[in-house]
Amino acid sequence: MDHKKRLASRVGTPGICTVVLIDKTQRPIMNLHKVPLSATIWAIKTKVSERLKEVGRSLSAEAMVLHVESGGTSTAMDNDEFLSTYNTLGVSRFTVIISRRTKMELQVVLSRPEKKCLCITKQKKEQEEFPVHIPLAYTTHQLRLYITETMNCNTPKKDFKLYYDEAMQDAFPEEGVVGSLGIAEKTRLYALMPPGFDITKIEYPVIEGKKQDAVATAEPETLTEAAPTAPAGSEKSQQEKEFEARAMGGLMPQQDAGDYARSLGFSPSKKEVASLPEKVDYKAFQDFLGVAMHPDDTQESFRIFFSSFDNQGTGDLSKKQVCNILQMWGDEPLSPAEAAAFCELVMGKENSISIKVLVDIANVCWCA
Repeated sequence: MDHKKRLASRVGTPGICTVVLIDKTQRPIMNLHKVPLSATIWAIKTKVSERLKEVGRSLSAEAMVLHVESGGTSTAMDNDEFLSTYNTLGVSRFTVIISRRTKMELQVVLSRPEKKCLCITKQKKEQEEFPVHIPLAYTTHQLRLYITETMNCNTPKKDFKLYYDEAMQDAFPEEGVVGSLGIAEKTRLYALMPPGFDITKIEYPVIEGKKQDAVATAEPETLTEAAPTAPAGSEKSQQEKEFEARAMGGLMPQQDAGDYARSLGFSPSKKEVASLPEKVDYKAFQDFLGVAMHPDDTQESFRIFFSSFDNQGTGDLSKKQVCNILQMWGDEPLSPAEAAAFCELVMGKENSISIKVLVDIANVCWCA
């Protein structure tokens, strides 16, 4: 039994680890459990983005930066690398710092096609490429303006078209925000070379300039800062509508906010609920979900976990099984007396309990 306890106390197993995500201020964001060391960094970013979206946060995989610190140096994690590239020792809990990328680099490729007349080349094909670093908060209008000003050859923004492909058939969107277009770092964008263009005369304008069309609102670098305010008249999310339907005058009592979070599938502890103000508005509720998020503490994850002990497939667990699980698993395993008291409370004189019932109980009080 002692040997089994030691094994169960490990958070990870060979080939698997728990990725502990924190922001730049060391504030915990979430834990991703049972992450294969063979997972790519891009796959991890995608999963983190999905989890954040579940709690009303918006951070795309493209705008996400993950990096690890070792020996006082910080290393950005490359999308195409595997987790094992950075977790070289295969530790069971691997800490990763998450932040929001506020700028990106694009490669602008300008082409002047070859011209022929009666098989005589009158103009050779010409192609020039240069990088631009722009905020992800830029609109596509601002991007085109920035590029035309960079080219420094008096090309009107309205006449400048961008394309994803060298054949210039797949047009770049004329509306939208760059950060929401799913563009990868160092993506090549193609355009016709305008008259008077000279690569030696490129001049990068200052992004923080005073021109109204060229100023972009910087996004927060840390994930825990407030998300940008939605534009006036924008539609409210379904979650916000449901919150307002439950709240009185836009404010929800502290305990009700905790209960509502649990009904959404999260498991805030009593301490986390007590940290809320007495009256909670929707913004505070969003922040609360982000801080109190226990990604694996959902009904489905509990069901999968408990079902793994149901070797007979009956849908039930014995009192002895539940008692052993409580002592051997979790970040803070219970003592034998605590586990026995829990089983006595929820099972009484019964010798078994339905996994479905146990999941419902765990979803309410596992993290209390």
